[in-house]
Amino acid sequence: MLRKDFLLTIRDIDISYRAGADAVLLIAAILEPQRLGELYKRTLELGMTALVEVHDSGELNKVKQSGIRPELMGINARNLRNFQVDMLGALKLRQEIDWECDVVFESGIFAPAQAAHAAASGFSGVLVGEAAVKIPELPASLSHGLEKPGDFPQAGHEFWERLLGLRRGAWLSAGTGGKRAGRPLVKVCGITRRTDAEHAAAAGADLLGFVFADSPRKASLALLEELRDLDVLKVAVVTGDPDEMLREAWRRGLIDVFQYHGDESPEECQERKLPFYKALTLRSEAQVDDIMSYASPRVLVDAYSSKARGGTGTSIEADLVTRAAVQKPLWLAGGLNPENIASKLESFSPELVDVSSGLEAAPGEKDHEKVTRFFQEIKRAGI
Repeated sequence: MLRKDFLLTIRDIDISYRAGADAVLLIAAILEPQRLGELYKRTLELGMTALVEVHDSGELNKVKQSGIRPELMGINARNLRNFQVDMLGALKLRQEIDWECDVVFESGIFAPAQAAHAAASGFSGVLVGEAAVKIPELPASLSHGLEKPGDFPQAGHEFWERLLGLRRGAWLSAGTGGKRAGRPLVKVCGITRRTDAEHAAAAGADLLGFVFADSPRKASLALLEELRDLDVLKVAVVTGDPDEMLREAWRRGLIDVFQYHGDESPEECQERKLPFYKALTLRSEAQVDDIMSYASPRVLVDAYSSKARGGTGTSIEADLVTRAAVQKPLWLAGGLNPENIASKLESFSPELVDVSSGLEAAPGEKDHEKVTRFFQEIKRAGI
């Protein structure tokens, strides 16, 4: 029995013991290092376990300054300032704990694939509350994800781990007011030619997107084979269930992740058992609320068009972008180009930007001068 509460004094610990608690939650965000150490030691004196919770590197330093090395740590993926859930931020913070302990993932876990992702990233368990109350069968499915992460390849552990290595200092840090340090990740999509892929990668692209759907930018598996030697993350953009040839390309390492850009439900995304993130074309506030329904650590938001799923040059309404950024760290597509990228960065501070038609000389053919200028404008923006 865990007392999950805002515990501030020795008396709080004593009351927890007398009430029958086996463990207490100690939240580093609300405790100074000396007090944290005192409460932790009293907890152990009474024979209870302390789950010490942190949200960011600053709070982890508090724990270290207190002189304790808890055997049970918790990393809360929810930002207490804006309530945004960032699963990748929690995975990164896990790597900063430099002593042997069990670590629990807190907040934002509602699917077995997410639990499997946490397990594959070094977490021993997950802490869930509201979701388990609403969905009684959830704890059993999460336990399966923790115990057998290999049954959930859609967790996409390898892709997200590689993405963490590309962060370029762009993590949202406490006290920055939502602004990011370092430039955003950049995905150049709609690649159909090797020369375009090479130029985009040389200019600074972190991810390249290859469309495998009805589109003037449709790519070929032969191109992926040709680009095997290009050291950049490769994204297959699909609007239906990937066929066996695409699945085989993923198994062979030609594809790192799938971008589901169709009408896939959260359940359909998970059932495909492939590493993925969802792209949503936003045209209403109700769709913004759908972002948290998808188990992928990130959701790409794109502009709605009745003509096509992407590559239309249309921008999302600003208020929808702002609302989307509250749900998960912002991945932004829709109408980006060298002329407006600086203002988009200033207005929304996205973690990733996805650009396609804004860098083209013709559908499926990149204008190398535009590509170069796009990255120059990002650098000039100083974000």
